[in-house]
Amino acid sequence: SLARFLKQPNFVACMICPLRDGPGEGDMVALFAEMRFFPVRTDGLSFLGTALQLNHLVKERAWHPPPCVKQTDTVFVNFEWTDHDGPHGFEQLENPTIRAESIQNPLKVAVDQPDPHSWRMRCGFDDGKYPREEQATFFELFEASLFAMLEDPLIPVWPVES
Repeated sequence: SLARFLKQPNFVACMICPLRDGPGEGDMVALFAEMRFFPVRTDGLSFLGTALQLNHLVKERAWHPPPCVKQTDTVFVNFEWTDHDGPHGFEQLENPTIRAESIQNPLKVAVDQPDPHSWRMRCGFDDGKYPREEQATFFELFEASLFAMLEDPLIPVWPVES
């Protein structure tokens, strides 16, 4: 839905990436996470192909550091994972609230997991760049993309012109 919203079959987004690979570092945060850019390619791919390509990108850590300038000119995507298993007697307590968020990027999409059986998406838009009508268009495209992924994941993200 981001590619369709931006009207770009291929674009660059940024996200906070965990930079911890050593023993025990998987439980650490803060200094071991940084902003990274990653390419999103949908041209010629189906919805499933795009999802698999992004999964491979994250698994292989195929992201790169942002340039020194214009770090906030791109779409920001953040996956906020929650550990609901409570290892070693510790448990992460979620306190879902509605709160105002500030954004530094023109568009911010955050996905979090308030409980083990549900996911939630939060979006922030720069009103100067994306008026309310365009914001509504994003959610329409997101809904259509979600249904396409569930109902027929092999259809192309970009319809083939005949």
